[in-house]
Amino acid sequence: YPKQSFTMVADTPENLRLKQQSELQSQVRYKEEFEKNKGKGFSVVADTPELQRIKKTQDQISNIKYHEEFEKSRMAPSGGEGIESERRDTQEQQQPPH
Repeated sequence: YPKQSFTMVADTPENLRLKQQSELQSQVRYKEEFEKNKGKGFSVVADTPELQRIKKTQDQISNIKYHEEFEKSRMAPSGGEGIESERRDTQEQQQPPH
């Protein structure tokens, strides 16, 4: 096979103008497509088994955290150690000294 040789296209003013026009045309089409699809929003792929598993795990974690916070708020409404501590303090105050 004969050896192939490549020649560089000269950066003539006409070639530079055509290159710039090509880039502008590409940007115009990109923006047109963007505007056309902008209102359609984002669509998620159908629930795959992996996505379902992740969602279930997130729901479980969220539920656990909710119940932990609920228990904390129930046990310590005044920011102290909780209702049990307040009961002990009250009982100790009511008992006569030994």
